[in-house]
Amino acid sequence: MRPLAGTSAGLSRTTLANGLTLLTDLRPDRATVGVCVHYRAGFRADPSHRPGLAHLVEHLMFQDGRSRAGNAYFAALHAGGGTAGATTHQDYTDYFHGVPAGSLPQALAAEADRMRAPRFAAYGIAREVGVIQQEVDLFNGKGPCPGFPWPLLADVLFDLPANTRDGYGNARTLDGTTVTECADFFARHYAPANAVLTLSGPLEPAVADLVAAHFGGIPARAVPPPPAADEPPPTVDHVVTRFIPGRGPAASAIGYRLPPVPGDLRGYLAHLLMARMLSSLDGGGPLGRARVAGPAGTTERAGSAGRMESAGPAPGIDDARCGFFAPLDTTGPDALVIAVRRPHGAPPQEALAVVDRALASVADGGPHGLDLGGLIERVALEHRREHDSPTARARGLGRFETLFGQAELLDGLPDLLRAVPAADVASAAAGLLASHRAVLHVEPAKPSGGVRRGAGPARPHGSRADAGPPASGPGAVDRTGPGVGTGAAPGCGAAAADTVVPASRAVRVDAGRGPSRVAAPTRPARDAPALFSAFSEVVPAPDRPGEARVATVRDASAPLLELRLCLTLRDAHDAVTAFTVARLLARRWAANPGLGGDCTASVEGVRVHLTGWLPAGTRRRWPNALAQLLHEPVRPAEPRDGADRVAAAVRRALQDPAWALDRAALRLLHGPTATPAGLRPDIEALVDRPLPLASATLVAVGDLDPEQVAADARPALDLSPPAAGTRAGAETGVVRSAQSGDGAGSAPPDPALLVIRRPGPSFALLCAREPAPRTDPAARFLAVALVGGHPGARLTEDQGRAGAIRAVAGRDGRFGVPRVTITTAAGPENTEDALTRLARGPARRGGRPAVPTAAEITAARVFCAGQLARLDSSNALADQLLAWILLGHSTSGLADLPRAFATVSDTEVAKAVRDLFDVPAFSGVLFRNTHENTPRSTP
Repeated sequence: MRPLAGTSAGLSRTTLANGLTLLTDLRPDRATVGVCVHYRAGFRADPSHRPGLAHLVEHLMFQDGRSRAGNAYFAALHAGGGTAGATTHQDYTDYFHGVPAGSLPQALAAEADRMRAPRFAAYGIAREVGVIQQEVDLFNGKGPCPGFPWPLLADVLFDLPANTRDGYGNARTLDGTTVTECADFFARHYAPANAVLTLSGPLEPAVADLVAAHFGGIPARAVPPPPAADEPPPTVDHVVTRFIPGRGPAASAIGYRLPPVPGDLRGYLAHLLMARMLSSLDGGGPLGRARVAGPAGTTERAGSAGRMESAGPAPGIDDARCGFFAPLDTTGPDALVIAVRRPHGAPPQEALAVVDRALASVADGGPHGLDLGGLIERVALEHRREHDSPTARARGLGRFETLFGQAELLDGLPDLLRAVPAADVASAAAGLLASHRAVLHVEPAKPSGGVRRGAGPARPHGSRADAGPPASGPGAVDRTGPGVGTGAAPGCGAAAADTVVPASRAVRVDAGRGPSRVAAPTRPARDAPALFSAFSEVVPAPDRPGEARVATVRDASAPLLELRLCLTLRDAHDAVTAFTVARLLARRWAANPGLGGDCTASVEGVRVHLTGWLPAGTRRRWPNALAQLLHEPVRPAEPRDGADRVAAAVRRALQDPAWALDRAALRLLHGPTATPAGLRPDIEALVDRPLPLASATLVAVGDLDPEQVAADARPALDLSPPAAGTRAGAETGVVRSAQSGDGAGSAPPDPALLVIRRPGPSFALLCAREPAPRTDPAARFLAVALVGGHPGARLTEDQGRAGAIRAVAGRDGRFGVPRVTITTAAGPENTEDALTRLARGPARRGGRPAVPTAAEITAARVFCAGQLARLDSSNALADQLLAWILLGHSTSGLADLPRAFATVSDTEVAKAVRDLFDVPAFSGVLFRNTHENTPRSTP
């Protein structure tokens, strides 16, 4: 093994005799190993007559192999708490695993098996084409129009088919794909010499020998030349206007060609920093990027390119980024993409004027008060945070090696960014002002719709001509196992996979894969180490509901400080106020120099969540900054500036199936809820008063002194006594149900199945209040996994039985009380009857007794122990600790969970199964597609 120059001694490269490149990244402080194989086979390699073939082959690689039948390996992997996934991009496809260190040999065996000889079948091709079409149908509901900004903008910016192709594919382009086509694509592109294998984590010294034993026998094959993708920059402005019937509001996307990474990396990085400057102009501060998460979990950077909404009296930049999906993600022609929101009635020329003014500002030295050094440090820290876990690190190292032959670029990128002078950033902006661009305008239209191509508008420094077409961008499919201690999203079975796609559009989709067999599990060790050892927790007294609950954990390896702040509103039924507060807090965070870092604000259940991180330099200042964030009276401009945006977010929420599902479930748990009189916030009720907050919960994870941080943070977050100016009738410290928005009438009798008819896929949520704690938290954690949380769970195994539906179990505290949930995917025509039977006894499916067997409990112990091993980044640990606390558990309980999984008795686990699932009945909500049979409510 040869260590890589300029990196830590733990990173090495070697090449096997058959040409396979091996990267090993030693990280002895981690509990899991990231395994990733990159193939230089992206959708630019698709045949011209079969766009989407690379994506389809990526799907098919999860099926039969020479030594594994069906999904056998992946079922065993998930049963041990591991994950497996894959993505398809312009120039590569990657397959990745996150596994406990002891499962590395099995992960290598599986990757070697499918590199050696997958088995393609006509029935598998037909099934995966259907899955891809389902993904496309779901994504088409996002944004101002399907494909905004990719691949529509790529079709305006580029000319060559390799750059204009929609690599996602659909049923029309993939229908009729043969086994021979798939086998030929594999034989041509999946040779060992066309691949990079990357391992990151606590690796053994003989790991190279282990790799050679699995991969060395795969025959060498010739490597094809890369697809022809180079083309000159545009010589005129290309402008296209698309009229989208029934959609709105208006939006614009502007694309510019970027410098080539292999030839001008410094120039590319200058454009990357310039794009961040452009994004900051609407982020609430000189470095701010206020983010507000949408109702389905998507994230807006002061509004994202994929979720555009009217935002005010004038157009503004919503997002600016290098690459359609990620920076440094292709060796071919790349694009800088700027998305601009346009209020109704704003002409397209105003969007272009906004971009030109922003570029001119950066070319003149940047916005007033901008600290370029601070921006670079933020970008550098974000990069390190995003690649902190072993799996993310393996993927990043492998990507840079595959594309550029420089895995070391992953660790060297922060210093390269710091070396970019301000003059280069200004020059990049000036260069874009003088260059030609592609412009895509999306306009609401009457049902006829249409496309109009025309000349570029004049700009202060000159004019542009007309032009035409072309398109491209990357698609990605990410198959991953269930999340730690949580239920899956609508549409996911326990053994199903996540599907992640190009940046602006991500959704979970059931791939319909049930396990074929699961390896015999081994009981976890009773002497397992604690999840963490240095921590502190402050819990408020029962008679002081406004005091904050603070949990802090020391993680000496953390690159920064992770913060999770959960806020309960005094009047939690008011969704409009919740979105107003979320947006206001995100913008305050972005503008506060004492915080720095980054923040995403979201409305989840009846609470506002802030998910953020801080650089090391702010650790002494951030408690006071948090106090300013929460206690400063609302200025008149704050709610008014974002009123249109809040209205758009609420409108979007009311139309979102996942949000409506939660609202309806909330009504079943809490009874009838209020309906807002309008979509805009009651500004007069907010101005000159403190935010209407009742309580706060803070989680902090990083290289910190737990007790000192808890002591500093608690007074800053104290929300008692009640703030002056609270609206009459508001309840201090009491969670009232959030507004419904599902369109149905008053709450049905409890228990009940409420059926709601609306467009889109059918799915359902069953839920019940969790009974008062009578069993150990570890036993409840295991009970959820046993019933519906892992590949061998009862609900998972039932999927093959007649009349059964795909379902997964979970627990959460989204609505102020712990609840047990069962989420289901689309089912057959008898979905309502099947759900009703399921609701009357989830633990007794298939005629089983409520008491689980010892083998079932052992399998759940193994799965849950593997899930905990995945909490080996401060980011993941902070998320899980907050979810754990919202269920009413203690921080010490999570720390001791690895041992508790081994020591809690089978009797206690069986009791937890009865407590949580063997109840009289669950209440539920079924969203039924309007084209299916007429729905009914079933008591």
